[in-house]
Amino acid sequence: MATRRRPSNVWKYFEQINDSNVQCKICSLKRACHCNTSSMINHLKLKHKEKTAEDDSRQSCITSFASSSPRCCDPAGAEQITQLLTKMITQDMLPLSFVEGQGFCELMGFVEPEYKVPSRRTITTRV
Repeated sequence: MATRRRPSNVWKYFEQINDSNVQCKICSLKRACHCNTSSMINHLKLKHKEKTAEDDSRQSCITSFASSSPRCCDPAGAEQITQLLTKMITQDMLPLSFVEGQGFCELMGFVEPEYKVPSRRTITTRV
């Protein structure tokens, strides 16, 4: 297997372990890699805030947008998100553990960084 080198600085923190997977050098988490660095950049932002990696040019607009307009999740907004999350879980018949999934937590961390995702117990009481 030949290791592919990419120009992004995110590769300082990840090692390619095969053609479709990478591993974080900090926490050893293995991730799928589909020819871009988006998930690796998000992993660093969410799990290793002290580490920084320069985004490649394709991601700079999204990152600039996200960081240039910081949002505050007020209690009313957080309550609305929790209500909609509970509704989504019941309508789509998702398991309660959905709220603890790494992918969902990463998505919410990007979409609404100040929102604290409720535990499955909280969702259970609301269902």
